[in-house]
Amino acid sequence: MRPSAYRGTVYLAANWIPVGLSQGYARSNGKYAAKHGERKRMPVYPLQDGAQELLPDPRARPEWSRGAVQVQYELPELRSLRESRDELEDPRSVRVLRLPLGAAVALPALARLAGHSGGRAADRLAKALTQKELRLLGCRFRRDRGRY
Repeated sequence: MRPSAYRGTVYLAANWIPVGLSQGYARSNGKYAAKHGERKRMPVYPLQDGAQELLPDPRARPEWSRGAVQVQYELPELRSLRESRDELEDPRSVRVLRLPLGAAVALPALARLAGHSGGRAADRLAKALTQKELRLLGCRFRRDRGRY
C-alpha cells in the first residue's frame, strides 16, 4: 500500500492496525534486497489478544523461533542411509553431477531431520560432518584437497 496511492480503507475497516512504513525495499530473488526508496504502509492483523503489547517487546520470544534439534546417529546408520539411496536410478544429467545421488539425497534428509530445510542447511551440515561421516554418506573424495 503506497501512501500516495492508497489509503488502506479496506484494511482499516477489517480491523487491521497500521504499524508504520516499510524501509523501501523490493523483493528480489526471494529476499528484500533491492532498495527502491518507495515506502509503503504496513498494516498487521492481530491473531491473538494482546498482540499490540507483544509486538514492541524487545525480548526474544522462544515460542516464536524454531530452534535446531540435535540429531543423534551412529556411523552404520549413515552407511545404511547412503546404501538405500544408492539403489535409486540417477535421473540427473552428467553435467550437473556434483555429488553422487546417495549423498545428494542423504545430506538434505539429515538436515531435515535436524529441523532445517533447503540447500544451505545441507551445505552447513556437510561442513560440520567429519571426514569419516562424509565418506560413509558417499561424498566424493577431492584429491586436490585431500578431503571429502
